[in-house]
Amino acid sequence: MPDEFVPVAEKSDLICDIGRWVLDRATRQFADWLVSDPDRFGAMTVAVNISGRHVADRRIVDDVARALDDSGLPARHLVVEVTETVLVDEPRSMARLEALRSLGVTVSLDDFGTGYTSIGQLRSLPVDSVKIDKSFMDATDRGSVELVALMTAAAHAGGMSVVVEGVERADQFRLLQDLACDRAQGYLFDAPLAADLVTTGSTVDRLTRLRAVPLR
Repeated sequence: MPDEFVPVAEKSDLICDIGRWVLDRATRQFADWLVSDPDRFGAMTVAVNISGRHVADRRIVDDVARALDDSGLPARHLVVEVTETVLVDEPRSMARLEALRSLGVTVSLDDFGTGYTSIGQLRSLPVDSVKIDKSFMDATDRGSVELVALMTAAAHAGGMSVVVEGVERADQFRLLQDLACDRAQGYLFDAPLAADLVTTGSTVDRLTRLRAVPLR
């Protein structure tokens, strides 16, 4: 499973090779879907997690540009996700993320709320959206709800959209609507699927639920 092999790969540049492979596969797959059903996929994006080591690699911008060129996928359909720790641990990350945005891709700050980025810093970060970590949905105390509201307001003040991860119940979805979050994702909407199942059989009727679901 990923939680076993990814930490090992992160200890060397092997994670960069894996990242290039994932970028290539993800962009090619989405480009194929887009060509086959532009009406359904035209409003969707594909998100790829990029490791901190890969962001630190001077080739990261070329790697993303090459994946887009080779697949023919328009840049607006690709979301690059990085964790908060990348911004803290890698001093060159800001410039690299700006360069990625200049390609036309969206940059998202993943697992927000679990790292060291302060809410006051959000405005100055080269990101387009934040993904609030699922741990805030797992918690049941009022304080966690208030933190989600605070992070959402701060992100909106910085011109960013907000996605909340780990939504598994209808009451959580209704709560996020009340908090004016933008989108939600989680098992409430669908489980992960193999690529060959996405457009096969009855799954195609539920396909729009594979993207982060709009809250408003």
